[in-house]
Amino acid sequence: MLNEFFNTDTIVEVKRNTKTKTEYGLTDQDWKVIYTNIKCQLSVGILRATETGIINSSKNSYKIFVSNDVEIKQNDILVVSKGGIKYKFKANKPIKYTDFLEHQEISVEEVEKNET
Repeated sequence: MLNEFFNTDTIVEVKRNTKTKTEYGLTDQDWKVIYTNIKCQLSVGILRATETGIINSSKNSYKIFVSNDVEIKQNDILVVSKGGIKYKFKANKPIKYTDFLEHQEISVEEVEKNET
C-alpha cells in the first residue's frame, strides 16, 4: 500500500559522505551514491519569511515520505525529481513510523537552485 501512496516522485540518488583509509593510512572523504531511483512523495510545507528589510527573503520547508526499506541518514544529499524538475536537498534525521502506514518522514533543506 505504501508504494502506491508514495509513488508520485523519485529520489534520483542518495549521496552520503563516506570516509575510507588510503593505502598510506590517510583518511579520504568523498560523496558516494548509496541509492538510486527510489519512489517517494515530496511535499512542500509552510512558506516562512527568513529575513525582513529592504529585500525580503523566504524559505520553504519540505518533507519527503519514503518506505522504511531505505536507510536515509542525517546529512545525506537527496536529488529528487518531481514533475520533471530536479531538487537537491540535505536530509535531517528521519522519523520512522511503524504503525498503520509504515513509512519514514524526512524533513529536508534545499541546497541549491532547481534544475530543469
